[in-house]
Amino acid sequence: MMARDPQSARERAEINFGKTQTQSLARNRIVEESEAIARERDAKTARLKEMRLQKEAEEMRAGTAPPHFQTDGQELMARRAVLVKTPADATIADVVENLDHPIEYVRRVLEKLERCRRAHGDAQMRIGVLGRAECPNYLIEYIIEDLKSGHKSIHPDAAYSGSTHRELAPRHIEEARNWSSEEMNITAVSALIGRLRSQAG
Repeated sequence: MMARDPQSARERAEINFGKTQTQSLARNRIVEESEAIARERDAKTARLKEMRLQKEAEEMRAGTAPPHFQTDGQELMARRAVLVKTPADATIADVVENLDHPIEYVRRVLEKLERCRRAHGDAQMRIGVLGRAECPNYLIEYIIEDLKSGHKSIHPDAAYSGSTHRELAPRHIEEARNWSSEEMNITAVSALIGRLRSQAG
């Protein structure tokens, strides 16, 4: 019976250790990137909330705040359409706290995304950054990749009203300033509605 070559055994051990280290580093990098994205999203959400609270405070001081009502011993503030400029890189996840009916809004958006994916094999969306903060308009898009060059191009599918979810005229799509620079794909929007339903349940 031949004795094992200690040199080969040591080399194999070193190779295996190196692989383990590489995998560990890769996992750590993924976790760090995910945490950085989450921190950035939370900061954006906090910024939006601060802007909304500041606006409400200014309205109270100016005497233009919406009226209050009493119901079942609780004081409720009537909501009204407020035209605001949403940050240019906002997504639904960033403004979800401002929506009148978050679950229903995201569900309707998801319907449009699914229809686009069935037609084009891909779907993503951007929210409108000009208009009503409680039900922003949104743009549905899809990506086409050229198999030869690998080049990807974004194509608009349709723009929709955030209040009625009806399709808007094509001229709304052409106004690039209307739409956020950040998109959410159908997978991310589906995950968002899952979180909302879980929180509500």
